[in-house]
Amino acid sequence: MKRLFDEKRRFVKRWPERDYRPREDGVGTTCNPAGEICTVHAVFDYTATHPKRRRVSQGTGALQLVVHFIGDRPVIVAEHSTLLGQERKRNLALEGASND
Repeated sequence: MKRLFDEKRRFVKRWPERDYRPREDGVGTTCNPAGEICTVHAVFDYTATHPKRRRVSQGTGALQLVVHFIGDRPVIVAEHSTLLGQERKRNLALEGASND
C-alpha cells in the first residue's frame, strides 16, 4: 500500500495540473450475473501540465476498474490503466512565465 501511495504522490508532484475528458463512446460497464463484481472501462483524453517546469503532456489513455460490491458499498479491487497515445512538449505559451 505504501508503494502505491508513493507512486501516486510522485505523479501528482510531477504533473500538478491535470484534466481528464472521457470519450462518450468509450465508457462502459460489465457485471457478473450476480452483480457483485463489475468491470468499468473508459477511454479518455487528458492534458497534464507543470507550469513551473513549462511542460505539457497530452494524449489518450484507457482505464479499467474492477469493483466488488460488499453489501451496498463498492470497493475498487483492481485498477489497470495504459497510455494509447502520448505527446510531451515544452509549453511555449509559458515561455515568458516566471519560474517562481
